[in-house]
Amino acid sequence: MKIRELEPKQKIIIVSIIVVFISLIVLLFLLLPKNGYGSGISVNNYDKYIKNLPTDRKNSINSALYKIVATNSQTDNINVNDATIRDGSAKYSYDRTTNVNSGSFIVDMESIKQSYMISYEWSSDSKNSNLSGYSAIATCLASADFIYGEFGCVDSFANSKSYTERDPILKYLPYSTFNLSVTANVISNDRVDLNVNIILYSSDTRDGQRDISIAKYKTEIVEWIRSLGLNPDDYLIIYSIK
Repeated sequence: MKIRELEPKQKIIIVSIIVVFISLIVLLFLLLPKNGYGSGISVNNYDKYIKNLPTDRKNSINSALYKIVATNSQTDNINVNDATIRDGSAKYSYDRTTNVNSGSFIVDMESIKQSYMISYEWSSDSKNSNLSGYSAIATCLASADFIYGEFGCVDSFANSKSYTERDPILKYLPYSTFNLSVTANVISNDRVDLNVNIILYSSDTRDGQRDISIAKYKTEIVEWIRSLGLNPDDYLIIYSIK
């Protein structure tokens, strides 16, 4: 049976359709958001806990998470789709004086039974001299924070200063009283931030005393740091009121 050849007009139509189809695929590829920081593990619930986090910072965090998972995994095939921010772990602070946003959270990945601390900072001014230079860092958790058990975690600081050598205050943490709890957020080898939870009871809030009580406990934290022979001004203190 002889196959009828396509007419020139039909050929033009078919070629045009193919060109349009390929062009659409290329355009879609170009428009897809890219992580300029390299491979990343997406955290699924940013918007639930950190509503104003820029896309660039999410990309930076995703990349930091991927790198530490790769460091602590036995395989090059990293495929994690269930990374989530642990409920109650997200801390955030904005310093109007320096125009720096900073925060931290614990990310859990049940599929690989691993968890890490994520610390990040950003500013609306990309050239802000108050930025530390660390857009996002992923570090190992303290043993008490593991929910899947120990897995021999190693982070980028493992071969530099030991954990307690990074800052003297780490020897005294975690610290807690009836109304306060203080934990460390290790940002870099030379920087440690403090996460402070202030717990208010009915006796602290009655008769319009809430703000006075908060101020009192903040002063208590500052005095506690001074009692250790350390300077409170050396630390970014991120307060959370409960």
